[in-house]
Amino acid sequence: MSKMSKVIVGITGNIACGKSSVVSYLTKLGYQIIDTDVITQNIYDNSSFFKTKLEELFGYSVIENGAINKKEVSRIVFNDKNMLNKLNELIHPLIKEEVIHQLASCNGLVFLDVPLLFEANFDDLVDYIVVVKLDKDKQLERLIKRNNLSKSEALLRINAQMKQELKIEKADYVLDNNFSLQELYQQVDNLLIDLKKNDNLIIGSHVSMSAPNYILGCVKEAISYNANTFMFYTGAPQNTKRRAIDELKVEEAKKLMLENNIDINNIVVHAPYIINLANTIKPDIFDLAKAFLKDEIKRVEKIGAQYLILHPGSHVKAGEQIGLDRIVEGLNAVLDTDSTVYICLETMSGKGSELGYNFEQLAYIINNVKNNHLLMVCLDTCHIHDAGYDIVSNFDQVLDDFDRIIGLEKLKVIHINDSKNDRGASKDRHANVGYGMIGFDALKNIVNHPKLSNVIKILETPWHDGKPYYKKEIEMFRKQKFEEGYLDNEI
Repeated sequence: MSKMSKVIVGITGNIACGKSSVVSYLTKLGYQIIDTDVITQNIYDNSSFFKTKLEELFGYSVIENGAINKKEVSRIVFNDKNMLNKLNELIHPLIKEEVIHQLASCNGLVFLDVPLLFEANFDDLVDYIVVVKLDKDKQLERLIKRNNLSKSEALLRINAQMKQELKIEKADYVLDNNFSLQELYQQVDNLLIDLKKNDNLIIGSHVSMSAPNYILGCVKEAISYNANTFMFYTGAPQNTKRRAIDELKVEEAKKLMLENNIDINNIVVHAPYIINLANTIKPDIFDLAKAFLKDEIKRVEKIGAQYLILHPGSHVKAGEQIGLDRIVEGLNAVLDTDSTVYICLETMSGKGSELGYNFEQLAYIINNVKNNHLLMVCLDTCHIHDAGYDIVSNFDQVLDDFDRIIGLEKLKVIHINDSKNDRGASKDRHANVGYGMIGFDALKNIVNHPKLSNVIKILETPWHDGKPYYKKEIEMFRKQKFEEGYLDNEI
Protein backbone atom coordinates (compact mmCIF):
# COMPACT_ATOMS: atom_id res chain seq x y z
CA MET A 1 0.00 0.00 0.00
CA SER A 2 1.32 3.48 -0.84
CA LYS A 3 2.16 5.96 1.86
CA MET A 4 -0.26 8.82 2.36
CA SER A 5 0.27 11.56 -0.23
CA LYS A 6 -0.04 15.18 0.84
CA VAL A 7 -3.54 15.74 2.19
CA ILE A 8 -4.37 19.23 3.43
CA VAL A 9 -7.17 19.58 5.98
CA GLY A 10 -8.45 23.05 6.80
CA ILE A 11 -9.74 23.48 10.36
CA THR A 12 -11.98 26.46 11.06
CA GLY A 13 -14.78 27.63 13.29
CA ASN A 14 -16.06 30.84 14.74
CA ILE A 15 -14.31 32.63 17.58
CA ALA A 16 -14.30 30.78 20.94
CA CYS A 17 -15.92 27.63 19.48
CA GLY A 18 -13.08 25.26 20.41
CA LYS A 19 -10.95 25.11 17.28
CA SER A 20 -7.82 25.65 19.40
CA SER A 21 -8.68 22.58 21.51
CA VAL A 22 -8.82 20.46 18.36
CA VAL A 23 -5.53 21.85 17.05
CA SER A 24 -3.82 21.35 20.42
CA TYR A 25 -4.91 17.70 20.46
CA LEU A 26 -3.64 17.15 16.89
CA THR A 27 -0.33 18.79 17.85
CA LYS A 28 -0.03 16.45 20.84
CA LEU A 29 -0.58 13.50 18.48
CA GLY A 30 2.33 14.72 16.36
CA TYR A 31 0.53 15.96 13.25
CA GLN A 32 1.87 18.77 11.08
CA ILE A 33 0.06 22.04 11.84
CA ILE A 34 0.27 25.31 9.93
CA ASP A 35 -1.15 27.95 12.27
CA THR A 36 -2.30 31.12 10.52
CA ASP A 37 -2.58 32.91 13.88
CA VAL A 38 1.18 32.38 14.35
CA ILE A 39 1.79 33.60 10.79
CA THR A 40 -0.40 36.65 11.44
CA GLN A 41 1.47 37.43 14.66
CA ASN A 42 4.77 37.22 12.78
CA ILE A 43 3.49 39.64 10.13
CA TYR A 44 2.36 42.11 12.79
CA ASP A 45 5.70 41.89 14.62
CA ASN A 46 8.18 41.69 11.75
CA SER A 47 6.75 42.91 8.44
CA SER A 48 7.81 46.51 7.77
CA PHE A 49 5.72 46.41 4.58
CA PHE A 50 2.60 45.54 6.55
CA LYS A 51 3.30 48.17 9.22
CA THR A 52 3.76 50.89 6.60
CA LYS A 53 0.58 49.95 4.75
CA LEU A 54 -1.38 49.68 8.01
CA GLU A 55 -0.28 53.16 9.03
CA GLU A 56 -1.37 54.50 5.63
CA LEU A 57 -4.81 52.92 6.06
CA PHE A 58 -5.51 53.63 9.74
CA GLY A 59 -3.32 56.57 10.66
CA TYR A 60 -0.67 57.11 13.32
CA SER A 61 -2.89 55.92 16.18
CA VAL A 62 -2.19 52.27 15.33
CA ILE A 63 1.59 52.71 15.84
CA GLU A 64 2.93 52.97 19.38
CA ASN A 65 6.65 53.13 20.19
CA GLY A 66 7.45 51.93 16.68
CA ALA A 67 5.26 48.83 16.96
CA ILE A 68 1.70 48.06 15.87
CA ASN A 69 -0.88 48.65 18.59
CA LYS A 70 -3.02 45.53 18.08
CA LYS A 71 -5.58 46.65 20.63
CA GLU A 72 -6.20 49.87 18.74
CA VAL A 73 -6.43 48.00 15.42
CA SER A 74 -9.03 45.64 16.95
CA ARG A 75 -11.02 48.57 18.34
CA ILE A 76 -11.17 50.22 14.94
CA VAL A 77 -12.03 47.20 12.80
CA PHE A 78 -14.64 45.66 15.09
CA ASN A 79 -16.52 48.96 15.12
CA ASP A 80 -16.24 49.64 11.38
CA LYS A 81 -16.92 46.87 8.87
CA ASN A 82 -15.40 48.89 6.03
CA MET A 83 -12.11 49.16 7.94
CA LEU A 84 -12.25 45.44 8.74
CA ASN A 85 -12.56 44.66 5.03
CA LYS A 86 -9.58 46.92 4.27
CA LEU A 87 -7.47 45.16 6.91
CA ASN A 88 -8.43 41.75 5.50
CA GLU A 89 -7.60 42.85 1.94
CA LEU A 90 -4.15 43.85 3.16
CA ILE A 91 -3.21 40.93 5.41
CA HIS A 92 -4.92 37.88 3.88
CA PRO A 93 -2.69 37.74 0.75
CA LEU A 94 0.41 37.98 2.99
CA ILE A 95 -0.83 35.11 5.18
CA LYS A 96 -1.75 33.00 2.15
CA GLU A 97 1.67 33.51 0.57
CA GLU A 98 3.38 32.22 3.72
CA VAL A 99 0.96 29.27 4.02
CA ILE A 100 1.74 28.20 0.44
CA HIS A 101 5.46 28.50 1.21
CA GLN A 102 5.14 26.26 4.29
CA LEU A 103 2.92 23.71 2.52
CA ALA A 104 5.62 23.18 -0.10
CA SER A 105 7.82 21.43 2.49
CA CYS A 106 5.03 19.28 3.99
CA ASN A 107 4.11 15.67 3.23
CA GLY A 108 1.36 13.34 4.39
CA LEU A 109 -1.51 14.65 6.50
CA VAL A 110 -1.25 18.42 7.11
CA PHE A 111 -3.70 20.50 9.16
CA LEU A 112 -4.19 24.15 8.29
CA ASP A 113 -5.53 26.14 11.25
CA VAL A 114 -7.46 29.07 9.70
CA PRO A 115 -10.09 30.98 11.70
CA LEU A 116 -11.27 32.84 8.56
CA LEU A 117 -10.88 29.98 6.10
CA PHE A 118 -13.91 30.91 3.99
CA GLU A 119 -13.72 34.67 4.45
CA ALA A 120 -10.07 34.73 3.31
CA ASN A 121 -10.66 32.25 0.44
CA PHE A 122 -8.30 29.65 1.87
CA ASP A 123 -10.72 26.85 0.96
CA ASP A 124 -9.03 26.52 -2.44
CA LEU A 125 -5.85 25.33 -0.69
CA VAL A 126 -7.37 22.39 1.18
CA ASP A 127 -8.64 18.92 0.33
CA TYR A 128 -11.06 18.71 3.26
CA ILE A 129 -12.74 21.29 5.48
CA VAL A 130 -13.44 20.67 9.17
CA VAL A 131 -15.71 23.07 11.08
CA VAL A 132 -15.78 23.09 14.89
CA LYS A 133 -19.24 24.16 16.04
CA LEU A 134 -20.65 25.43 19.36
CA ASP A 135 -24.06 26.73 20.39
CA LYS A 136 -24.16 30.52 20.31
CA ASP A 137 -24.99 31.03 24.01
CA LYS A 138 -21.96 28.91 25.01
CA GLN A 139 -19.81 30.71 22.46
CA LEU A 140 -20.77 34.10 23.89
CA GLU A 141 -20.14 32.96 27.45
CA ARG A 142 -16.69 31.56 26.59
CA LEU A 143 -15.64 34.63 24.62
CA ILE A 144 -16.60 37.03 27.40
CA LYS A 145 -14.69 34.97 29.96
CA ARG A 146 -11.66 34.21 27.79
CA ASN A 147 -11.06 37.73 26.44
CA ASN A 148 -12.43 39.68 29.39
CA LEU A 149 -14.97 41.46 27.18
CA SER A 150 -18.32 43.02 27.81
CA LYS A 151 -21.34 41.33 26.23
CA SER A 152 -21.62 44.05 23.59
CA GLU A 153 -17.91 43.82 22.73
CA ALA A 154 -18.16 40.02 22.42
CA LEU A 155 -21.23 40.26 20.19
CA LEU A 156 -19.42 42.73 17.92
CA ARG A 157 -16.67 40.14 17.35
CA ILE A 158 -19.08 37.24 16.84
CA ASN A 159 -21.24 39.19 14.39
CA ALA A 160 -18.20 40.30 12.39
CA GLN A 161 -17.65 36.69 11.32
CA MET A 162 -19.41 34.53 8.77
CA LYS A 163 -22.44 32.76 10.27
CA GLN A 164 -21.69 29.32 11.69
CA GLU A 165 -24.59 27.75 9.76
CA LEU A 166 -23.06 28.83 6.44
CA LYS A 167 -19.69 27.34 7.39
CA ILE A 168 -21.31 24.05 8.33
CA GLU A 169 -23.01 23.86 4.92
CA LYS A 170 -19.59 24.08 3.23
CA ALA A 171 -17.83 21.61 5.55
CA ASP A 172 -16.79 18.04 4.79
CA TYR A 173 -16.68 17.24 8.51
CA VAL A 174 -18.26 18.92 11.55
CA LEU A 175 -16.94 18.50 15.11
CA ASP A 176 -19.54 19.26 17.80
CA ASN A 177 -17.96 20.97 20.82
CA ASN A 178 -21.14 21.18 22.89
CA PHE A 179 -20.09 18.22 25.03
CA SER A 180 -17.05 17.23 27.08
CA LEU A 181 -13.45 17.68 25.95
CA GLN A 182 -13.04 13.90 25.91
CA GLU A 183 -15.99 13.57 23.53
CA LEU A 184 -14.45 16.21 21.27
CA TYR A 185 -11.17 14.27 21.20
CA GLN A 186 -13.09 11.08 20.28
CA GLN A 187 -14.62 12.94 17.32
CA VAL A 188 -11.09 13.96 16.25
CA ASP A 189 -9.93 10.33 16.50
CA ASN A 190 -12.84 9.27 14.28
CA LEU A 191 -11.98 12.05 11.84
CA LEU A 192 -8.39 10.81 11.59
CA ILE A 193 -9.56 7.25 10.90
CA ASP A 194 -11.83 8.50 8.13
CA LEU A 195 -9.17 10.72 6.55
CA LYS A 196 -6.64 7.89 6.48
CA LYS A 197 -9.24 5.49 5.08
CA ASN A 198 -10.00 7.92 2.24
CA ASP A 199 -6.33 8.33 1.40
CA ASN A 200 -5.71 4.59 1.16
CA LEU A 201 -6.96 5.07 -2.38
CA ILE A 202 -4.26 4.57 -4.98
CA ILE A 203 -5.63 7.03 -7.50
CA GLY A 204 -4.31 9.20 -10.31
CA SER A 205 -4.78 9.88 -13.98
CA HIS A 206 -3.24 9.77 -17.38
CA VAL A 207 -0.51 12.43 -17.64
CA SER A 208 1.43 13.58 -20.68
CA MET A 209 5.13 12.92 -21.16
CA SER A 210 6.80 15.60 -23.26
CA ALA A 211 9.97 17.65 -23.60
CA PRO A 212 11.79 19.07 -21.79
CA ASN A 213 10.97 17.31 -18.49
CA TYR A 214 9.60 13.97 -19.78
CA ILE A 215 8.89 11.62 -16.85
CA LEU A 216 9.85 14.32 -14.33
CA GLY A 217 7.06 16.38 -15.91
CA CYS A 218 4.69 13.42 -15.49
CA VAL A 219 5.39 13.39 -11.75
CA LYS A 220 4.91 17.15 -11.45
CA GLU A 221 1.58 16.93 -13.27
CA ALA A 222 0.40 14.08 -11.02
CA ILE A 223 1.35 16.06 -7.91
CA SER A 224 -0.66 19.03 -9.21
CA TYR A 225 -3.76 16.77 -9.21
CA ASN A 226 -3.08 15.56 -5.63
CA ALA A 227 -2.62 12.09 -7.12
CA ASN A 228 -0.47 9.30 -5.69
CA THR A 229 -0.03 7.44 -8.96
CA PHE A 230 -0.20 8.16 -12.70
CA MET A 231 -0.19 6.55 -16.14
CA PHE A 232 1.81 7.65 -19.18
CA TYR A 233 2.97 6.58 -22.63
CA THR A 234 6.74 6.38 -23.20
CA GLY A 235 6.17 8.18 -26.50
CA ALA A 236 3.37 9.08 -28.89
CA PRO A 237 0.73 6.28 -28.75
CA GLN A 238 0.26 6.41 -32.54
CA ASN A 239 3.84 5.61 -33.56
CA THR A 240 7.02 3.74 -32.63
CA LYS A 241 9.33 6.75 -32.21
CA ARG A 242 10.94 6.60 -28.77
CA ARG A 243 13.69 8.58 -27.04
CA ALA A 244 16.50 6.85 -25.20
CA ILE A 245 15.66 6.14 -21.55
CA ASP A 246 18.63 8.21 -20.34
CA GLU A 247 16.98 11.30 -21.89
CA LEU A 248 13.72 10.91 -19.94
CA LYS A 249 14.92 12.29 -16.55
CA VAL A 250 14.07 9.04 -14.80
CA GLU A 251 16.29 9.55 -11.75
CA GLU A 252 15.00 13.09 -11.17
CA ALA A 253 11.46 11.73 -11.46
CA LYS A 254 12.15 8.96 -8.94
CA LYS A 255 13.56 11.49 -6.47
CA LEU A 256 10.46 13.69 -6.76
CA MET A 257 8.19 10.64 -6.38
CA LEU A 258 10.00 9.62 -3.21
CA GLU A 259 9.66 13.15 -1.80
CA ASN A 260 5.91 13.10 -2.48
CA ASN A 261 5.11 9.54 -1.33
CA ILE A 262 4.40 8.25 -4.84
CA ASP A 263 5.32 4.57 -4.99
CA ILE A 264 6.98 3.67 -8.30
CA ASN A 265 5.44 0.19 -7.99
CA ASN A 266 2.05 1.84 -8.53
CA ILE A 267 3.06 3.71 -11.68
CA VAL A 268 1.41 2.50 -14.90
CA VAL A 269 2.70 2.66 -18.48
CA HIS A 270 0.34 2.29 -21.44
CA ALA A 271 1.52 0.50 -24.58
CA PRO A 272 0.84 2.35 -27.87
CA TYR A 273 -2.32 1.66 -29.83
CA ILE A 274 -0.40 0.52 -32.89
CA ILE A 275 0.45 -2.79 -31.24
CA ASN A 276 -2.02 -5.34 -32.61
CA LEU A 277 -1.10 -8.87 -31.65
CA ALA A 278 -4.37 -10.23 -33.08
CA ASN A 279 -3.60 -9.39 -36.71
CA THR A 280 -3.40 -12.44 -38.98
CA ILE A 281 -4.16 -10.53 -42.18
CA LYS A 282 -0.85 -8.64 -42.39
CA PRO A 283 2.16 -10.60 -41.06
CA ASP A 284 4.34 -7.48 -41.07
CA ILE A 285 1.90 -5.77 -38.63
CA PHE A 286 2.05 -8.81 -36.34
CA ASP A 287 5.86 -8.90 -36.48
CA LEU A 288 6.04 -5.16 -35.73
CA ALA A 289 3.68 -5.64 -32.76
CA LYS A 290 5.85 -8.41 -31.27
CA ALA A 291 9.12 -6.56 -31.75
CA PHE A 292 7.84 -3.26 -30.45
CA LEU A 293 6.07 -4.79 -27.43
CA LYS A 294 9.26 -6.64 -26.50
CA ASP A 295 11.19 -3.40 -26.76
CA GLU A 296 8.54 -1.53 -24.74
CA ILE A 297 8.78 -4.09 -21.94
CA LYS A 298 12.54 -3.47 -21.75
CA ARG A 299 11.94 0.27 -21.60
CA VAL A 300 9.45 -0.12 -18.74
CA GLU A 301 11.96 -2.32 -16.88
CA LYS A 302 14.64 0.36 -17.25
CA ILE A 303 12.27 3.04 -15.98
CA GLY A 304 11.53 0.87 -12.93
CA ALA A 305 7.75 0.51 -13.36
CA GLN A 306 6.06 -2.89 -13.27
CA TYR A 307 2.69 -2.52 -15.05
CA LEU A 308 2.26 -2.13 -18.81
CA ILE A 309 -1.32 -1.78 -20.12
CA LEU A 310 -2.02 -3.49 -23.45
CA HIS A 311 -5.11 -3.53 -25.66
CA PRO A 312 -5.39 -7.23 -26.60
CA GLY A 313 -5.89 -6.50 -30.31
CA SER A 314 -8.37 -6.59 -33.18
CA HIS A 315 -8.87 -9.63 -35.41
CA VAL A 316 -9.56 -7.41 -38.48
CA LYS A 317 -12.47 -9.61 -39.68
CA ALA A 318 -10.42 -12.80 -39.55
CA GLY A 319 -12.65 -14.16 -36.77
CA GLU A 320 -12.52 -13.98 -32.99
CA GLN A 321 -10.98 -17.38 -32.31
CA ILE A 322 -8.30 -16.85 -34.93
CA GLY A 323 -7.53 -13.48 -33.38
CA LEU A 324 -7.37 -14.87 -29.84
CA ASP A 325 -4.97 -17.61 -30.89
CA ARG A 326 -2.80 -15.02 -32.64
CA ILE A 327 -2.63 -12.95 -29.41
CA VAL A 328 -1.53 -16.07 -27.51
CA GLU A 329 1.13 -16.73 -30.15
CA GLY A 330 2.39 -13.17 -29.91
CA LEU A 331 2.55 -13.11 -26.12
CA ASN A 332 4.34 -16.47 -26.03
CA ALA A 333 6.96 -14.97 -28.35
CA VAL A 334 7.35 -11.80 -26.30
CA LEU A 335 7.18 -12.79 -22.60
CA ASP A 336 10.40 -13.93 -20.94
CA THR A 337 10.16 -15.96 -17.75
CA ASP A 338 12.44 -13.64 -15.78
CA SER A 339 10.76 -10.38 -16.81
CA THR A 340 9.85 -7.94 -14.01
CA VAL A 341 7.07 -6.24 -16.00
CA TYR A 342 3.45 -7.41 -15.90
CA ILE A 343 1.31 -7.03 -19.02
CA CYS A 344 -2.17 -5.88 -17.99
CA LEU A 345 -4.64 -6.88 -20.69
CA GLU A 346 -7.30 -4.18 -20.88
CA THR A 347 -11.00 -4.99 -21.02
CA MET A 348 -12.45 -3.60 -24.25
CA SER A 349 -15.89 -2.40 -25.37
CA GLY A 350 -16.27 -4.69 -28.40
CA LYS A 351 -16.08 -1.86 -30.93
CA GLY A 352 -15.33 -3.11 -34.43
CA SER A 353 -13.30 -6.32 -34.25
CA GLU A 354 -11.79 -5.66 -30.82
CA LEU A 355 -11.05 -8.67 -28.67
CA GLY A 356 -11.07 -8.81 -24.88
CA TYR A 357 -14.61 -7.43 -24.54
CA ASN A 358 -15.62 -10.22 -22.17
CA PHE A 359 -13.93 -11.98 -19.28
CA GLU A 360 -13.97 -15.34 -21.08
CA GLN A 361 -11.77 -14.02 -23.89
CA LEU A 362 -9.23 -12.59 -21.46
CA ALA A 363 -9.25 -15.86 -19.51
CA TYR A 364 -8.62 -17.79 -22.74
CA ILE A 365 -5.57 -15.65 -23.49
CA ILE A 366 -4.20 -15.93 -19.95
CA ASN A 367 -4.76 -19.67 -19.68
CA ASN A 368 -3.01 -20.40 -22.96
CA VAL A 369 0.08 -18.23 -22.57
CA LYS A 370 3.12 -20.08 -21.24
CA ASN A 371 4.43 -17.36 -18.89
CA ASN A 372 0.98 -16.33 -17.73
CA HIS A 373 2.29 -15.31 -14.30
CA LEU A 374 3.22 -12.10 -16.15
CA LEU A 375 -0.34 -11.50 -17.39
CA MET A 376 -2.71 -9.31 -15.36
CA VAL A 377 -5.85 -7.33 -16.18
CA CYS A 378 -6.78 -3.67 -16.42
CA LEU A 379 -10.54 -3.20 -16.10
CA ASP A 380 -11.92 -0.11 -17.87
CA THR A 381 -15.30 0.97 -16.49
CA CYS A 382 -16.44 2.67 -19.69
CA HIS A 383 -15.38 -0.31 -21.79
CA ILE A 384 -17.11 -3.02 -19.77
CA HIS A 385 -20.25 -0.88 -19.44
CA ASP A 386 -20.31 -0.43 -23.20
CA ALA A 387 -19.61 -4.17 -23.58
CA GLY A 388 -22.80 -4.95 -21.65
CA TYR A 389 -21.71 -5.54 -18.04
CA ASP A 390 -24.08 -4.04 -15.45
CA ILE A 391 -21.65 -2.16 -13.24
CA VAL A 392 -24.31 0.41 -12.26
CA SER A 393 -26.76 -1.75 -10.33
CA ASN A 394 -24.94 -5.10 -10.04
CA PHE A 395 -21.21 -4.48 -9.71
CA ASP A 396 -20.76 -7.09 -6.99
CA GLN A 397 -22.01 -9.74 -9.39
CA VAL A 398 -19.65 -8.45 -12.08
CA LEU A 399 -16.75 -8.77 -9.61
CA ASP A 400 -17.88 -12.27 -8.65
CA ASP A 401 -17.96 -13.24 -12.33
CA PHE A 402 -14.49 -11.78 -12.85
CA ASP A 403 -13.20 -13.73 -9.85
CA ARG A 404 -14.78 -16.98 -11.05
CA ILE A 405 -13.59 -16.65 -14.66
CA ILE A 406 -10.20 -14.92 -14.29
CA GLY A 407 -9.45 -14.45 -10.58
CA LEU A 408 -9.46 -11.18 -8.64
CA GLU A 409 -5.75 -11.59 -7.89
CA LYS A 410 -5.18 -10.79 -11.59
CA LEU A 411 -6.90 -7.39 -11.39
CA LYS A 412 -4.17 -4.77 -10.90
CA VAL A 413 -5.46 -1.58 -12.55
CA ILE A 414 -8.86 0.03 -13.12
CA HIS A 415 -9.42 2.80 -15.64
CA ILE A 416 -12.11 5.01 -14.11
CA ASN A 417 -14.26 6.57 -16.82
CA ASP A 418 -17.90 7.44 -17.21
CA SER A 419 -19.56 6.54 -20.53
CA LYS A 420 -21.53 8.59 -23.04
CA ASN A 421 -23.31 5.44 -24.19
CA ASP A 422 -26.06 3.13 -23.02
CA ARG A 423 -24.96 -0.20 -21.60
CA GLY A 424 -24.08 -2.68 -24.37
CA ALA A 425 -23.56 -0.03 -27.07
CA SER A 426 -20.04 -1.33 -27.93
CA LYS A 427 -18.84 2.21 -28.72
CA ASP A 428 -16.17 3.30 -26.18
CA ARG A 429 -16.81 7.03 -25.68
CA HIS A 430 -15.51 8.31 -22.35
CA ALA A 431 -17.38 10.90 -20.30
CA ASN A 432 -16.37 12.90 -17.25
CA VAL A 433 -17.22 11.45 -13.86
CA GLY A 434 -20.94 11.92 -13.17
CA TYR A 435 -21.68 13.21 -16.68
CA GLY A 436 -22.37 9.86 -18.32
CA MET A 437 -24.58 6.80 -18.22
CA ILE A 438 -22.62 5.11 -15.40
CA GLY A 439 -22.85 8.02 -12.97
CA PHE A 440 -20.87 9.15 -9.94
CA ASP A 441 -22.49 6.82 -7.39
CA ALA A 442 -21.66 3.69 -9.36
CA LEU A 443 -18.09 4.82 -10.03
CA LYS A 444 -17.67 5.83 -6.36
CA ASN A 445 -18.78 2.32 -5.40
CA ILE A 446 -16.11 0.84 -7.67
CA VAL A 447 -13.33 3.19 -6.57
CA ASN A 448 -14.03 2.58 -2.88
CA HIS A 449 -14.98 -1.10 -3.10
CA PRO A 450 -13.38 -3.02 -0.19
CA LYS A 451 -12.25 -5.85 -2.48
CA LEU A 452 -10.37 -3.35 -4.67
CA SER A 453 -8.51 -1.31 -2.05
CA ASN A 454 -5.08 -2.30 -3.38
CA VAL A 455 -6.00 -1.91 -7.05
CA ILE A 456 -4.58 1.15 -8.86
CA LYS A 457 -7.26 3.54 -10.16
CA ILE A 458 -6.47 5.72 -13.18
CA LEU A 459 -8.74 8.41 -14.65
CA GLU A 460 -8.85 8.90 -18.43
CA THR A 461 -11.74 11.36 -18.60
CA PRO A 462 -12.04 14.07 -21.29
CA TRP A 463 -10.55 17.56 -21.09
CA HIS A 464 -12.77 20.64 -21.47
CA ASP A 465 -11.67 23.92 -23.02
CA GLY A 466 -8.12 22.62 -23.11
CA LYS A 467 -8.08 21.73 -19.40
CA PRO A 468 -8.19 18.42 -17.47
CA TYR A 469 -10.52 17.99 -14.50
CA TYR A 470 -8.55 15.18 -12.88
CA LYS A 471 -7.83 17.13 -9.68
CA LYS A 472 -11.52 17.75 -9.03
CA GLU A 473 -12.52 14.18 -9.94
CA ILE A 474 -9.86 12.72 -7.63
CA GLU A 475 -11.02 15.05 -4.87
CA MET A 476 -14.65 13.93 -5.31
CA PHE A 477 -13.68 10.26 -5.06
CA ARG A 478 -11.64 10.91 -1.92
CA LYS A 479 -14.52 12.82 -0.35
CA GLN A 480 -17.08 10.37 -1.84
CA LYS A 481 -19.18 13.40 -2.66
CA PHE A 482 -20.27 14.66 -6.10
CA GLU A 483 -20.03 18.37 -6.88
CA GLU A 484 -22.83 19.38 -9.21
CA GLY A 485 -21.74 21.40 -12.23
CA TYR A 486 -18.02 21.02 -11.56
CA LEU A 487 -17.22 21.16 -15.27
CA ASP A 488 -18.65 24.70 -15.36
CA ASN A 489 -16.38 25.92 -12.57
CA GLU A 490 -12.95 27.47 -12.99
CA ILE A 491 -10.01 25.21 -12.12
